[in-house]
Amino acid sequence: MQRTFQQFVLACLALTIVVAVWVTFFYRTTTTREMVRQEQEHLGELTAAFAQSVRPAIDALVAGQVHPTNVPKPIDALNTGVEQIGRHSDLNDVRLIGRDGKLLYARRTLDGDALETDPRVAQAFAGSHASGMIGAKSGLFGGYSIDAGDRIGVWMPVRGAGTDEVVAVLAIDWKLDELSEQIARAQRMLAAGLLIGFSALFALLMFAAARAKGLLTRQEQARLRAQQALEDERDAFEQKVQHRTEELNQMVRVLQVEVADRRRNENLIREVAFYDALTKLPNRTLFKTDLERALSEARRRASRLAVMFIDLDNFKRINDTLGHNMGDELLRQAASRLSGCIRGEDSIAGLIRSGTPDADSGNRVARLGGDEFTVLLHDVGSSFNAAHVAQRIIEAFAAPFVLDIYKVRVSPSIGIAYYPLDGSSADELLRNADTAMYNAKQRGRNTFSFYTRAMSESAYSKLALENRLRAATERKEFVLHYQPKYDARDNTLVGFEALLRWNDPQQGLIPPGEFIALAEETGLIVPISEWVIREACRQIRAWLDCGATPVPVSLNISSLHFQHARLAPLVQNALAAHKVDATLLELEVTESLFLDDMESAISTLTRLREAGVRIAIDDFGTGYSSLSYLKRFPLDTLKIDRSFVQDLADGGDDAAICNAIVALGRILGLKVVAEGVESDEQARLLMAQGCEEMQGFLFGQPMPAEQATRLLLPAKVVPFDPQRRLA
Repeated sequence: MQRTFQQFVLACLALTIVVAVWVTFFYRTTTTREMVRQEQEHLGELTAAFAQSVRPAIDALVAGQVHPTNVPKPIDALNTGVEQIGRHSDLNDVRLIGRDGKLLYARRTLDGDALETDPRVAQAFAGSHASGMIGAKSGLFGGYSIDAGDRIGVWMPVRGAGTDEVVAVLAIDWKLDELSEQIARAQRMLAAGLLIGFSALFALLMFAAARAKGLLTRQEQARLRAQQALEDERDAFEQKVQHRTEELNQMVRVLQVEVADRRRNENLIREVAFYDALTKLPNRTLFKTDLERALSEARRRASRLAVMFIDLDNFKRINDTLGHNMGDELLRQAASRLSGCIRGEDSIAGLIRSGTPDADSGNRVARLGGDEFTVLLHDVGSSFNAAHVAQRIIEAFAAPFVLDIYKVRVSPSIGIAYYPLDGSSADELLRNADTAMYNAKQRGRNTFSFYTRAMSESAYSKLALENRLRAATERKEFVLHYQPKYDARDNTLVGFEALLRWNDPQQGLIPPGEFIALAEETGLIVPISEWVIREACRQIRAWLDCGATPVPVSLNISSLHFQHARLAPLVQNALAAHKVDATLLELEVTESLFLDDMESAISTLTRLREAGVRIAIDDFGTGYSSLSYLKRFPLDTLKIDRSFVQDLADGGDDAAICNAIVALGRILGLKVVAEGVESDEQARLLMAQGCEEMQGFLFGQPMPAEQATRLLLPAKVVPFDPQRRLA
């Protein structure tokens, strides 16, 4: 690095000297040429002015005229002019050269060479003005320097009077001593400036070189430190590698042990992934895999197979009653019985050690989840074979299940779907078998059902109806019709029962029998009932506002509402929002409410009863009637179901039941209302038994609110004429 720095300094010094010499030469050459050019122009102008001032004398000398004694001679005139010019310049020689080369006039004020022999005389006689240095120096740089004693000459042609002919040449030369001094002075100043400038430049270069040297020194030191640090890091890294290698060797030994454990765990995971942990039967994943492989084999061999979908009837009741542990034990025993129903030559899917099922291992029993099981039957041939297996399963479930100290009976509902008749994919077969299973439940449970296309159409129709019902709930496409109730003792209008109608844009008014069951099944009955409660309160308020005599309005409430704690607040808020007296609202519940959470139902009904809302038991006698329920529930009214009133005129059991219900209501202090009264004979028999209130087509069909309003506006009492049916 030191050698490089020295070389750089010498190179800078040499470059500075070369640049200084070149600048000096360039300035000297340029300056000398420019000053000589300017001097030539000046002397040319001065020569022209001199020639003009002595023109008469020049003409006389050229013409050779003899002048009188009293007139100044031309030579004297020229001498006078030369003296005048010589006072203001370094005039050296003045000559007038004739056409024949003869000197007509010569005057030398300073020492110098003659001008008549210069080749530029001929140029002047040719008519061109000529000027330039006299006696140019020889050598490489002789033409670019002016020294003391150098001269510059001007040759001017003199033309005859009135003609363009050159008759003589006026040659004048000047010494350049003063110009030489000016150039020398300028060059000295230039040299001094260059010396100072290049000294400063050299100093700057030296300073920069010193800084560069310091920077290079620091970089070299940093490089050495980095190299040392790198070597230290390398040593440390080698130590870490050695330490890490020892650790890895230890880890390899540990991993060898873990790999063996992992292999055992993977086998267990495969079993968990493909098998149900509770029953040890294949799970949904394995069953679908088996089914898809069986379908591929059936397509190849053009054979038939069957899928059975099995659901345990009333399993939820046992699970809720005896607990989940007993429910799990029941599922294990059910799985064992299902496995025993498979033909002896067919194998139940055992544990899969390799992680993949064997497609040729025979039929499959699997648990899909909950209380749902499936059976895959290969090569069933005819439907009789699958039916035979289904019957064996039903017979196997006939014996009670022993759960600890309990004996319970659980029956299966079985749906059967065939390939290729009922589906060509695993999902389609499972879906259709599930549909057939629900058909078996609808047929009374503990049976099996083969899938038919009509089942899917019914399911799709049910799904479409559900979607329309949901949309109707959102768009509030419901209306209330009101059926009047009369007091049989004095034939007065004592109330209305609000009945729901679905005002479908496509089908018009749809009666509740076509959608209420689906609404309860899907849970839509809850928002629909909430709308009914608000709409009934709104209508009561409208009747009050128009001056009608108020009568109570009965509403049918689903038992699903009592599974929510918001029924009582909902009713109270609706009454308060429309400023309706609670005694004008009556809620009708069915006896199925007694089978659910009875304590919660009693609490809700008590809260409503305390608020003033009336409570009635609808369709009394058709469900789980119990005197204990009548005693515990806060009731106001018993409603005799229309099924007892329909055959009342025939006597027999229906008449006895109606009489018993009326007597029971009288004893318990409850009001009794008979539904479905359609004939005069029915009305008279009920009045004879002491029934207080009646409703039915005899008194009036369900009617819109506008028509019901006309019953309220004229008067409170409406005459009852059994011979005339109210429209």
